[in-house]
Amino acid sequence: MKTQKFYTHIFAILSILFTVLFTSCTTDLKDDDNISVSTSNITISLSENPENGTVIGAVPFSFIGGNGVTFSLIDEIPEGAVSVNAVTGEVIVANNQLFDFETNPRILALVEVRNGEFAINSSVTINVLDVNEGIFIGDVTLKTQDEINNFATNNYTEIAGFLQIGEQNIPNNSITDLSPLQGLVSVGNLVVIENTALTSLNGLNNLTGTILAIDIVKNENLTDISALSNLTSVTSQLQIFGCGLLQNLSGLQNISTIGGKLIVSNNNSLTTLEGLNGLNSVTAEYTVLNNGMLTNFCATQNVFTNGFTGTYSVSGNSFNPTQADLVAGNCSN
Repeated sequence: MKTQKFYTHIFAILSILFTVLFTSCTTDLKDDDNISVSTSNITISLSENPENGTVIGAVPFSFIGGNGVTFSLIDEIPEGAVSVNAVTGEVIVANNQLFDFETNPRILALVEVRNGEFAINSSVTINVLDVNEGIFIGDVTLKTQDEINNFATNNYTEIAGFLQIGEQNIPNNSITDLSPLQGLVSVGNLVVIENTALTSLNGLNNLTGTILAIDIVKNENLTDISALSNLTSVTSQLQIFGCGLLQNLSGLQNISTIGGKLIVSNNNSLTTLEGLNGLNSVTAEYTVLNNGMLTNFCATQNVFTNGFTGTYSVSGNSFNPTQADLVAGNCSN
């Protein structure tokens, strides 16, 4: 905090000096032959850590007569932060490492605008905005173990989008270990799909609270989903599909509400819905299909005693209770 205040103070002083020493008037410079050039000062805000080559803005100008306007960088603080396009006047990120809020909250540049013999300066102030560097903005798809390992080196704690591990319709035996992702505490959607060598979701243990959707699909050797035990609610959909060795749903016990659909289908070794014991509400759809060894639905009984009104679809299991059965407590065979 003291370091931040120090740099802010220093930049305030430099900004004043920069303006006093270098900033020219924004009125026209012209001669008797009606050749003129004018510009004005600009202030721009930009989030820290931009890509090199990012166009920040353009120096405003107008001119009359002459051979046209050219632009050149006269001075900047810190040195090397920006470049200026000599033809368009665009101010461009030259060294993105200098666009760091903690060290350079303000970047200053002085740009000369010239029309022949006549030149005037524009002062460019760039306010660097602080960014929570632990958040990845966008969607992430990790297709190999190397991609998981490399993504983990960024030390993200949150993905503001979906996290997909594996690819639909492309069985993948590369991914075996999710432990490099243990720093993640929040993702939008979680999709774990067609990872044929993955046996456990360990590494996702720190995902906490509410999640938009969970889709665990066609992970044929997955036996353990207990890493999801810190999740408490699902906004849209919880789907467990085609995980042939999964015998129970232990790890989902702290999920109390599903705002949309619960889908448990085609899990050949699943014998019980144990693990959904904390579930009190499913809003739209309760679908349990084609789990050939499933005989115990008791973990979800509260969904029905609390007044389930959505679509109910149960068939193709070893035991197929009606909705009335579950309300009455006839939940296992």
